[in-house]
Amino acid sequence: MAFIKDKWHTIKDGEQVRTARFGQGRRWLVRWREHGVEKSKAFTYKAEAERFAREVENTLDRGETPSAAPAAPDVMPTVREYATRWLAAQPYGPGAQVQRDVSVRNAILPTFGDLPLDAVTPAHVREWLAILSGAEATRLHRFRIFSSLMAAAVDDGLIVRNPVAARSVKPPKITRKVVEPWDAARLDAVRDALPEQYRLLVTLGAGLGLRSGEIFGLGVQDVDLKGGMVQVRRQVRLDASKQVFALPKYERTREVPLPGIVADAVREHLDKFPARIVTLPWASREARDNGEPHPVALLLTTRESGALNRNYVSSKLWRPALKAATVPQTRDNGMHVLRHTYASRLVAAGVGIPNVSRYLGHADTGFTLRTYAHAVPDAEQDARNVLDALLRP
Repeated sequence: MAFIKDKWHTIKDGEQVRTARFGQGRRWLVRWREHGVEKSKAFTYKAEAERFAREVENTLDRGETPSAAPAAPDVMPTVREYATRWLAAQPYGPGAQVQRDVSVRNAILPTFGDLPLDAVTPAHVREWLAILSGAEATRLHRFRIFSSLMAAAVDDGLIVRNPVAARSVKPPKITRKVVEPWDAARLDAVRDALPEQYRLLVTLGAGLGLRSGEIFGLGVQDVDLKGGMVQVRRQVRLDASKQVFALPKYERTREVPLPGIVADAVREHLDKFPARIVTLPWASREARDNGEPHPVALLLTTRESGALNRNYVSSKLWRPALKAATVPQTRDNGMHVLRHTYASRLVAAGVGIPNVSRYLGHADTGFTLRTYAHAVPDAEQDARNVLDALLRP
């Protein structure tokens, strides 16, 4: 059995008091008996002492002689020092990396940056959450980043427990807002208000459920007009303000049914506005592919034959179209509402949640159900009808 002793404190009359060795040498002492002889080793940090004590106990349980202790760090890294290394090792593209850097720099380091990793407690995290600013989704995103950072420190053996994952720490909750799908009249109004070259945006969003970046990255070769299917295998995104091609969100390619009206709209669009080849770097986690030029004959491009991007579309095309169609220029009426409209209509028509989830490219079917539960037909009345039919004499 291995025991840990705090050399800097002792208990006297039920209270913790300092010993004569307070502040001198390594604070934590691990003691164990080996072949009848008491042995010990001192550590600067409790996490190191606890880890070594577990290793000693496991070794003794196997009937072996405990090996030499791993070297304890001279200085426990601060949250800022560890975060710098942790961020540099994340396997994400430049765009995602920038988002994480901003969250760590603006939301986490001002409070925790100068603290040693093992000095962060659940109480500190609760106090931080109480003053953390931003929208609910932003606060939850920052909370998750901090939790991932501290979980990595646990995996690296620097701390024993993740204070952000403590039971007493409650993550920010998101109140899911039901986004109202558009009706046919509003779809037509906004589509007609767009320049003719870009009216296909509405048709592809509401007819295929594509994200905006997926619409911008849709190529002629991805649309099987005869077979009635669309391959969603890339998006156009901004990485550190530079356009790149990349796999869709969650790196999940998918196949989506092509409605006849959408197929007709694509044919009509190509007759008037032929596809143009756009070459962008391909963003990949694989070093050999990352940055490689990737040419695609895109359905929709800028007037200068470049790839569309969300900033240009939002400010120069979408908002003016909303204004012309007398549609409120709110966040709920951004381009993403077309995707919500697509999903809501499918669910309301009785298309199974697993199929809708697959068409949308969601990583979790449960997320699809939670998001579009309001659109599910009246299941309770269906249950009544089925059971009435079963029990009717």
